[in-house]
Amino acid sequence: MRKALFVGIIAALAVAAPLAAQDADYKMSGSWIVSLGGGATLPVGDAADIFKTGYHGNATIGYRPAGSRLSYMIDAGFHSADNKFLVGLDSTDTASSLGRSEILTVFARFNYDLSPNLYFLGGVGVLRREFPVEGSNLIFTNTDAGIAATGGLGLVLGKLLFLEGRVMHKFSDPSLTIVPITIGVRF
Repeated sequence: MRKALFVGIIAALAVAAPLAAQDADYKMSGSWIVSLGGGATLPVGDAADIFKTGYHGNATIGYRPAGSRLSYMIDAGFHSADNKFLVGLDSTDTASSLGRSEILTVFARFNYDLSPNLYFLGGVGVLRREFPVEGSNLIFTNTDAGIAATGGLGLVLGKLLFLEGRVMHKFSDPSLTIVPITIGVRF
């Protein structure tokens, strides 16, 4: 299901790119950018063994200088997903809940306009994961933070709406890779 969703979004962006390039009314001007969005967070690789597909919320503020295809932004997100297992819990233990992983992200990022309706995004920042750990009949929260990078594509849908698909990867040990699919509004 996740692979089909991801492939579908990439295919839609690939089909939309030539259509967006034909828009002759594209005007670059300096402007502030504020956006709010949310959507599905898909765990990839080892992260798919740890937690299930979840949800996220995202806020971005930035600026595009006049005459530039580059926008510079600060991007913050909150991701939440149910855990598939709880560290330290075996088949003889019982738990009413396996808990939720919560991932906080902050990125310094840029958007590069490929066309009036399609943009590439990239950036670096911090990804912090908080998750419950079983021990001594108590569940406590463990925090795992590290340097991360992000990259992906975005599609502008009309004047206010956008759709983004990107990959976020945390480089520290253990590494973590998630794919947030975001739909939102830009002011």
